[in-house]
Amino acid sequence: MKYTAGAIAILAFAAAAGPAMAQSVSGTVTINGTVGEKCIVTDAGDDPNTDFGGIIDLGQLDDTDGTLRTIADIGATSDLANLGFRIVCTTASPAVSVTAAPLTTAATAPTGYANTVHFTADANFSVVGGTDTFQVVTDGTATNGGSLSNRLATGPDNVQVDLSAFHTAATTDVLVAGSYTGTVQITISPS
Repeated sequence: MKYTAGAIAILAFAAAAGPAMAQSVSGTVTINGTVGEKCIVTDAGDDPNTDFGGIIDLGQLDDTDGTLRTIADIGATSDLANLGFRIVCTTASPAVSVTAAPLTTAATAPTGYANTVHFTADANFSVVGGTDTFQVVTDGTATNGGSLSNRLATGPDNVQVDLSAFHTAATTDVLVAGSYTGTVQITISPS
């Protein structure tokens, strides 16, 4: 066997190099995302939005003698469609504000008559671990608010409104004719 000098050099180099070593590499892919501070309404079947509310029709307000009739307490358990809402906030302790205005009509009310029906509204917020309630009374503390004690619970109807104690300034006041409108305004902010 005849080998040329070049072939011998190649064989000598290959023998000196030994077996090839395995080599590993690694890398990291970082994935980022964010969630903004927000509160949204997420009632079942509806697209998320920023508004919620309902209409409670009390019907005829006066009794047979013209004074305010007895109006039973109204709550989310009896009228969930108009008084129960599912709100989701992405922050730990959302801030809430509850304001109420009495039912009024534009007609003037001389002595012995009334053009205003007052009530109490309780805004109940289901939070993780309990319930926070903010109460307003239209002829007393008509605004109440603060931070919730915890995150809003994630279940259905975690914000509920109860209405009670409907009354006029004097129980003998006769209601003046007209259409009466009142409101409960609830604002929920991320912080």
